[in-house]
Parts: sequence; structure tokens; C-alpha cells
Amino acid sequence: MKNKQISSYLGKKAILIPLSMIFFLSILLVPQIAGAMIYYNNLTVSCYANPSSADTNQPVNFISNVSGGTGNYTYIWSGACSTSVYSSNCIALFSQAGNYTANLSVNSGGYTATANCNVNVNQKCISHASAKCAGNDIYWYDSCGNVQDLYQSCQGQTCSGNSCVVIQPVYTKNYKKACYKGSIYWYDSNNSVQDLFKDCQDNNQCTVDGCANNKCENTLKCDGSACSMGSDDYCNSCNHIGDGSCNCQETNAAAPQDCKANINENNNTPADSGNIDVSLLCKNLALSSDWSKDVTMSENQEISCMITVKNSTILKADNVLVSVQLPNDVAYADNLQLNGVPIEGDIISGYNLGLIESGKSETVIFNAKTQSIAVQGMKQVTASASFGNLLDSDVLSLNFVPSAIESAAVSGAPVWFSEFLKRWFAWIFVGAILVFLFIVVFRRLSSEK
Repeated sequence: MKNKQISSYLGKKAILIPLSMIFFLSILLVPQIAGAMIYYNNLTVSCYANPSSADTNQPVNFISNVSGGTGNYTYIWSGACSTSVYSSNCIALFSQAGNYTANLSVNSGGYTATANCNVNVNQKCISHASAKCAGNDIYWYDSCGNVQDLYQSCQGQTCSGNSCVVIQPVYTKNYKKACYKGSIYWYDSNNSVQDLFKDCQDNNQCTVDGCANNKCENTLKCDGSACSMGSDDYCNSCNHIGDGSCNCQETNAAAPQDCKANINENNNTPADSGNIDVSLLCKNLALSSDWSKDVTMSENQEISCMITVKNSTILKADNVLVSVQLPNDVAYADNLQLNGVPIEGDIISGYNLGLIESGKSETVIFNAKTQSIAVQGMKQVTASASFGNLLDSDVLSLNFVPSAIESAAVSGAPVWFSEFLKRWFAWIFVGAILVFLFIVVFRRLSSEK
């Protein structure tokens, strides 16, 4: 009986011991299992950026939002925002524009949940961030590299290294060409006149020569304002047929209007009143510089003579012929000039002056030289001019003094004294006075003895 009780007791103990162990383990483990189930199912993590759109270098606050779990959380930030402090928030700055993502990992009770939060960062352009060269001036630039307003003008200078710099010019002698005194000259880089580049004078009397806009201009004038109608340049450069004057070797057949304009058909003389006037003056080149109608000459002396021919008619006179007649003791010595310009021709046989406008004059100059003069006396030089049937002449006197008388003149004596010595009657008068004085003095000395 006692053994049965003992067996029964041990059987109950055998049952109670496992049940007690199961109960004890359940007390230890069930809460843990239950906690794990609640944490995993209820831990929620999210985050956001404030502001969600920011400028460069603007602080951005990444803020976490956590619920569930055990209530104790460990925060780990990475990605666009990281910090060594396990904080629920993370602050970051971004110097470059772009989209940035911050990563958040939250741990609670040994379990982890993650979340991502984004921010859009825009480039912020700072005005007047720098000054740089733009062209030949300095302009402001913002931090984004955009050109803004003018910072400094480099007028008269150049922009180099973001500064206005004065550049010393390199001197150049023949720098440019420009007009100067009617021609084209070189100018240096200092704008000073240098050497002649081109002479704008074309040696045509019928052109008005000059320089304009750095170019030679040779304007042809055929109205008589630049050159005489009928002159060589006029005939070669101008359309002379139809100008109302018979010139440039025109004929009645070739230019009937010109060659009949001023001529009567009956007698070939000018139809207008008036005449051709001639004036003759000469000067001894060795004795005087003044033109005169009375010139004294000796052997081998040269004279210069001037003939002035004036058209005193009321119309044009064309093909005016001028000539000179010299005495036998005087020879033609060339130097023929028309209005001061050397010309080719023979004034002795006659020279064609061409066209002379009404009231205008032409001047002819030539030289002549005396031969041997044996006898003192007066000779004449005659100048003549003709136009149609009109003729005029002028006469000039030459006083010839033989070389024997001329050599008696005192060297270096005044001109009036030389002229006085050339007069033979003056010598006779002086000789008579000397004889009279000699007689008077001789008698006085004889009386004193």
C-alpha cells in the first residue's frame, strides 16, 4: 500500500516536473517572442528635407519620423547627410546644384528600418561676384558666370588680365597716306607728315589738280578757266569742236560753226570792232632789271624783250600770229616763253599764239644778243601781231655803243655813270672844261713867277 502511494506520488512528480519546466520557460521566453513580434510589425521610419528645394550653400535639415518599436531608437544617417551624432535630425550644406538623397537607418530592440529623403538644390547666383574682361572693357559677373553691368570702361586703353592697361604704340614712319598741300603724303603713327607718296600735279594746264579723300583729283576744265582755248592741252584734252572758236587746226569743213563764228565771209576779217594791240619792251641783262623802250647796248651783250599781245576786239581772236624783226647787229638768242612757260618755236619767222579771248592778253618773252658794233648809233626792234586782216606793231630803240667806248667805263661804276661815259658829246664837253682849267692855272702860275 505504501509502495503504491509512493509510486502514485512519483508518477505525479514525474508529470509535474516537465510541466513546471514548461511553465518556467514560457514565463522567460513568451514575453521575448511577443516583444519581437510587436517591434517588427510596428516599427515605422520616414524622413523629409526642410526645405525640400534649397539654394546652394543653404542649410538643409533632414528630419526623421519614427513610430513603433520599443520606443528606444538609434539613428544612423548616410548618403547626402552624415553625422557622428546619433540624432533624429541631420543638417547639411550643398555647394553644387543637383538632387541629393539622405539615407536614414533606425534601430530599435535589435531590429532596423530604413527610409530615404530627397532635396533639390538650385544654383544660387551671387551678383557682382567677380569682374572680368569682356571685349575691351571690364564687366561684372555673377557667381554663375553670367555677364552683368559695366564695371570699368577701357576707352583709349586695352583690357588685359581683367584690368585696363595702357599699351605704348610702336612707332611706324610710313603709317598711313593722306592729302597734304594738294598731293598725297605719308604720315607716321604720330600723325606727322613724312615723305611725298604721289604728286597730284599732272602737267595738264586744263585740269584743276588737287587731293580729296586721300586720292588725287584732276578735274578737266574746258571752259577757259584753267587753260587757254586753243592751247596744246586744250586741243589734246578737250572737245574743241563746237566751242565757238576756230582753233586746234580746225577748218571750215570740219568745224563750220567754229571757223565762221567771228569771220566775215567777204574779207576774212573780224566782224566786230576793235583791234589787236602790241606792246614791246626790253632790258639789258647786264645793266638793268627794268623794262624800257630805250635800251643801251654794247658788243656781246644780251637783252631780254617782252611782247604783250592784247585782243581788244569784242569777240574771240584765234590763230593770232606774233613775230619780231631784229637789226643786223643783233641775233636771236632763244629762251622763248609764253606767259612764263618755256615753249618751242621761232619768234623771228612767227609764232601762233592760238586763241585769245576778248579783253585778254598773251605775253611772249625772248632773248637777243649783239654782235660786233663798230659805229655808235640807234637801231630798232619791231614786234608785230596779226589776226585776219588786223595788224599792229610796236617799235623799240637800241642805242649801240662801240666796245672801245664801253671799255673806258670805270669798272664797278654806277649805271648812270656808265651811260654818261657812252655819250661822245659828254666827253667833248668834259675835255673843253679841262683845257679851260689848264689854261687858267698855267697863266696864274706864270704871273706869280
